[in-house]
Amino acid sequence: MQKELEKIPKLSTYFALQSNVQVQAHETDSASSEESYPEVSRSASSEVEGEASCSTKQTVTDIPAAAGKEVSESEPLTDDPGDWLSIISDRQVCDIVARGPLQQNESYEFPFNEERRRFTSTHFYRTMANGEKIRRSWLMYSVQKDAIFCFCCKLFGTGDIPLRRGTSAWKALSKRLQQHETGKSHQDCRVKWFDLRSGIVNRTSIDHLELQAFLKERDFWRNVVKRMVDVIIFLSERNLAFRGSNEKLGDPSNGNFLGLFELLAKYDTVLSELLQRIKKAETSVQYLSPQIQNELIQLVASNIQEANIAQLKKAKYYSVILDCTPDVSHEEQMSVVLRFVECNGEGGVNIREAFVGFLNVHDTTGVGLLEAFLEKANNLGIDIADMRGQAYDNGANMRGKNKGVQAHMLEINDRALYVPCGAHTWNLVISHAAKSSKYAVDFFGLINRIHVIFSSSPSHWDILQEHMPISVKGLSDTRWELRIDAVKPLR
Repeated sequence: MQKELEKIPKLSTYFALQSNVQVQAHETDSASSEESYPEVSRSASSEVEGEASCSTKQTVTDIPAAAGKEVSESEPLTDDPGDWLSIISDRQVCDIVARGPLQQNESYEFPFNEERRRFTSTHFYRTMANGEKIRRSWLMYSVQKDAIFCFCCKLFGTGDIPLRRGTSAWKALSKRLQQHETGKSHQDCRVKWFDLRSGIVNRTSIDHLELQAFLKERDFWRNVVKRMVDVIIFLSERNLAFRGSNEKLGDPSNGNFLGLFELLAKYDTVLSELLQRIKKAETSVQYLSPQIQNELIQLVASNIQEANIAQLKKAKYYSVILDCTPDVSHEEQMSVVLRFVECNGEGGVNIREAFVGFLNVHDTTGVGLLEAFLEKANNLGIDIADMRGQAYDNGANMRGKNKGVQAHMLEINDRALYVPCGAHTWNLVISHAAKSSKYAVDFFGLINRIHVIFSSSPSHWDILQEHMPISVKGLSDTRWELRIDAVKPLR
């Protein structure tokens, strides 16, 4: 009898030691909160009467080896398991389990390693004894790491197993995958995964109020970002400056971006709450810094450019318009505009001109400008063979029939017909015609002298306004058609 009793496990073996786990949040632009949320226990033994309970402590056996690494409990995990940290908070586990493992696109071109081996999409399926193929839903491929992971073992497993830390050993992979999925450790993690997923769906794995608080915090920060993007678009469309002489909230000279934020915070509950958190120093996350502004500007610009290029590729054929001018920093910049026909079905046909950016050029010869454009076209993924037109000004480096951009472009694609810019040509015709007439030179010279006399002295300007309430204007040196604005007041 005594021997039989000794074979029975002690009661203490059914319990795990508890240890408080302190988790610190990264100082990143992610949602942060000082509220304490209970953590989901990952032990299958925590289930009572069919309902998964929550514990504010984590079992020691659930803590991976890299326990000293900081994590942010509020920051959601990406879909790529290669980005996941060693310690994954219970909030993040709930979030990623609710989303489920990412199903890799099987048409993806998996890269070769140094041994000229690579992962193939056939490993996503397990062939049964009867020949039936079943998808391995637990198998995940990391594009960033070029490695495979076991979804459930990564979240719930313990120990240093290859598919938990990620493996890129492709030799004899089928055999090792079969050994892994039939192992007891994987099966236990799979049960925990399914139990937690069922609990989340039925809202029994965590207190519903606490879960709602977490989701509310996440939605709050998403709404903050949406409003910041709208402010970015508003200022960008109107070509207004973002920043002022300082970056202090409440200061009249803090710029348009922070000024709009303060104005909207008076009427918008989301931004009002964020402003109160900032004033009370309850959060270090603001989404208001110059770095965030620049990043949002780049993201908006990238999305607009991608949409324009997608429309261009749909139209297939296009023309290019290039022009160069020095900016205020004395850098030569070349603007690139692509012109194409957009068909909208019932909406008819529209001629679109898509601006794709400024290019800093140091070589302003025909070859240098062409190379800058070809590099940009390659980055955009557009085919030079689909170009059917090119339009530039009348500068020798642009229109030159031997060494100009148009001549070198025709050598690459003889269907890209060159058409000089009509506005530039018409401006030159009028300018040269007027300069050849003595009467025109005297007339516009008189108008310019009138402007100089009255605009050079405030007292002269007051005399003009007293007798003739008009505003004389100067002449434009480059845009001849704008000289009509100088003639109208005198007329």
